[in-house]
Amino acid sequence: MSEYKLNSRQIKKLKKKYHKIKKSYSHVANRILIVLSLGQGDSASAVADSNLITADTVRRYFRLYQEGGINGL
Repeated sequence: MSEYKLNSRQIKKLKKKYHKIKKSYSHVANRILIVLSLGQGDSASAVADSNLITADTVRRYFRLYQEGGINGL
């Protein structure tokens, strides 16, 4: 699980972007919350269960974030 870590700068940037786009781009905002949850220590299966998606999808969203930042989501 340690491979899914976010530093404080990443967390702050994600939270700021989430609040900015949550009404207009709800699917991206949801992905941001998923990345935040995983990156702050929740397991992929727990995040998946609470979002009604698969753990593979959770990991894919995190990988998309790692590869392309917020715009990759």
